[in-house]
Amino acid sequence: MSEQPLVSIITGFYNRKNHVTSSIESLINQTYPNIEIIIFDDCSTDGTYEELKKMELSSPRIKLIKHESNIGFVKGMINAIKLSKGEFVAVHGSGDISTADRIDKQIIPFLQFETVGVVGCTVLNTRLDKQGKPLSEKKINQEKFHGSMEKSILDKNPYTHGEVMFRRKFYDKVGGYRPQFRFAQDRDLWCRMSRVCDFYIVPEVLYKRFLHMDGASTKTDKILIQRLLSEFACQCHEQVLNGREDYIEKYKDQGLLLIQYNKRLSKKFYSLCMRKYKTKEYKDGKQLAKFLLSKSFNYYSLKWFFLFYILSPFMKIYVERKKKNSFE
Repeated sequence: MSEQPLVSIITGFYNRKNHVTSSIESLINQTYPNIEIIIFDDCSTDGTYEELKKMELSSPRIKLIKHESNIGFVKGMINAIKLSKGEFVAVHGSGDISTADRIDKQIIPFLQFETVGVVGCTVLNTRLDKQGKPLSEKKINQEKFHGSMEKSILDKNPYTHGEVMFRRKFYDKVGGYRPQFRFAQDRDLWCRMSRVCDFYIVPEVLYKRFLHMDGASTKTDKILIQRLLSEFACQCHEQVLNGREDYIEKYKDQGLLLIQYNKRLSKKFYSLCMRKYKTKEYKDGKQLAKFLLSKSFNYYSLKWFFLFYILSPFMKIYVERKKKNSFE
């Protein structure tokens, strides 16, 4: 065990009482032996902390941190990583499942290639309904990848965050997570790390991610903020690639005011509006379109306008008539 580098697995919880046991047991049962598990509870109110305390008592490798006030995921991660001792850090989303061989498989590229700083894997994405029952499953990142993402990170975030391991020295070199990114903190971190290291994807399902109805990836307002910050992370990255100073580095919190509502952002929001349209969430879609039309006017803006202000009322009538006819 002493010859194998220490891996710090870090996970944060907030009101996920019913998912504590299965999620933490998947970490305790890792086949890679030299790990420490650092868990922080961000002031849960549903008994999550009590369940986490039981798990801490079951394994000497677990260190549990209880926040006295709700400080959010990003600050919780920053503080937990500061307390960790591992040469490598593995992220684990609350309630998700890491397969027993996840760490064993993900550490291999790090040991083979000194330039690799971030390693992901194929993820089984499961969307849950309000009762916690599976609605759909989808595999993400099924192709192997090894190399630079300095430019491609602008087009797409290759990871869902929870499945990632990274080399501590590169994380420290770029300054770690930045508190300005309450959402999309991973996109911002990968943008900056892409300038100092290579990335790798293991083409095996080593992580099972569950999308809850109250999660940042499902609620409309959270998705809106997440996508805005994700684009801003890319714009900061582009500044540096073009020889200019990063907005956050230069202006701190005020740098957020410099986000540009460009065509790339418009395109991303159009796809979000389309999703709302297809799922018949017309009210949410209309609110998104109204907000975005006030910020940007281009080809995609016109599509939003047509979709939610002209076409959607007729579609609602069509859907209601179809429902009525099915009962007659």
